[in-house]
Amino acid sequence: MTGRAETMETTAKQMAADEAAASRSAAPDQSATKPNAPAVETIKIRGRQAHIRRFGDATAGVVALAAHGWAAHGGRWSSFGAPLGGEMSVIAPDLPGYGRSDPPPEDGNPVFAHDVSVLAELAETVDQPMHLIGEGPGAEAAARIALRYPKKTASLTLIEPAAFALLEEAQDPRRMEALDVALGVVSLAAFGEKEAAARLIAEFWGGLGAFEAMTEEERAYAAACAERAAAEMQALSKHTPGALLFEDYARIEAPILVVYGAKAPASVRACAARIRRAAPLARSVELPDSCAFRARLAVDAVAREFLRGLIAKAA
Repeated sequence: MTGRAETMETTAKQMAADEAAASRSAAPDQSATKPNAPAVETIKIRGRQAHIRRFGDATAGVVALAAHGWAAHGGRWSSFGAPLGGEMSVIAPDLPGYGRSDPPPEDGNPVFAHDVSVLAELAETVDQPMHLIGEGPGAEAAARIALRYPKKTASLTLIEPAAFALLEEAQDPRRMEALDVALGVVSLAAFGEKEAAARLIAEFWGGLGAFEAMTEEERAYAAACAERAAAEMQALSKHTPGALLFEDYARIEAPILVVYGAKAPASVRACAARIRRAAPLARSVELPDSCAFRARLAVDAVAREFLRGLIAKAA
């Protein structure tokens, strides 16, 4: 590993040492009175309310469209967007069922279809190529936007992507970890055990003790998101209509960065490795001794370095 990739790895190691100070931006919403507060708006998409945050300079010539992960909302990207200042405009919706956005309709479609509807509506407002970013389950929606808008996709950053359909397609034994958690979350949510479902998925993404490490407000929000989380886990199977498989990732011709932690779930690390092999322009960075759930500052630093490198190259 040389050059910029080496710099990105070094940055990740430096930032990982300071992660105790990082905020996950999960339950607490960002007040307009706080520093680096985003511009906010509410729009209607297919009759449902979608809450949108915009970080950075709205007049900047570079735009990123970001999809958050489990038990978060668009405010998750405040730590990513704040250091960019006027370099970039970051558009960050609350995905359906999260934050201040309405829940997805119960129309029989996979939950990612509704995520894509929101992101596509926003993508249509952008004239120039976009840098797409997705975290966890949000990476699924970001990848779908890259496939829908290939000429408008400048890059795709996938943070610990939950591309479990790839593991099923390859019969990778590590798929059993994700399938076991998915079954547990879906079952618990169906029987109203929302906190238990939230605990299970928190410990999947962040390890033992992850749920207890959250604030009381964050735990309550995670429990409130349990049904949405169950819908995500259910939709990540290769048997879901429109599941993303190897041939889909192989069609993405934009540069792809996959970021994952050395302590991320084995199934998630396997997803990262398979995307890197499938996509022609994919590369990856591993965060040492951590996972994205616990290392947000390090994740954001690596993603910004990747985008800045592409922007400098295009200038």
